Amino acid sequence: MIFSICYLRQDRMKSRATYFLAFALIAVGMLESIHMEECVFEKLDSKDSSFCRGGLEVLYPELGDVGCTYIPECSFYRKRISKEWSSPKVRYQQAEKNKKYVLIMVDPDAPSRTNPIYRFWRHWVITDIRVSSKTIFCDNLFHQSGLAYRRPTPPSQTGYHRYQFLLFEQPTREAISFSPEEGSSLVCSVTELQPLPDSMGNSMQFSWQKYRSGLPSPTSSERLGIEP
Repeated sequence: MIFSICYLRQDRMKSRATYFLAFALIAVGMLESIHMEECVFEKLDSKDSSFCRGGLEVLYPELGDVGCTYIPECSFYRKRISKEWSSPKVRYQQAEKNKKYVLIMVDPDAPSRTNPIYRFWRHWVITDIRVSSKTIFCDNLFHQSGLAYRRPTPPSQTGYHRYQFLLFEQPTREAISFSPEEGSSLVCSVTELQPLPDSMGNSMQFSWQKYRSGLPSPTSSERLGIEP
């Protein structure tokens, strides 16, 4: 009799564990489904989107080309760009094999859009980019010098930040050097560079520290850095 009772209890415990596991799997599936439904990629407002032109593409894993886009919070994309992913691939399909290029990534909203005293803070500089015969990607394999990629890390409570990518044509027989300070003047640094047709540029925008799950979505004024 004692053996029968113990066996019955074990059987009930196994059944409950099975039901609990099934319920947990269903709940996770529902949450993932809801999470994916909320993953909306919005284009930048007209004022900021005017910077995106010339066919320059910026590609991150899973996201593809993030040009002229607000990076959504879903799937932890903002956190992954800031904490996990390495430099994106930058594609310019009109690149010519016999020319050299310079790629610069800056934050014009450092430390905030309302007080950009460190405007055009440099996050990435690649000089002496040459395009191989089999690729149109600019990445760490095709440069000689520059500033190593530094992930976007917008400070908390500073609103949305724009991260802009600029591509310049580098004079063939000249070496380009930048000061080591990330916050030094970008304008002074690029005076010797030749702008490409239509000033090749692209931009993404996000602030994952401020807008977490459970908080209301940012308004257009907040995205532009306008105080209420």
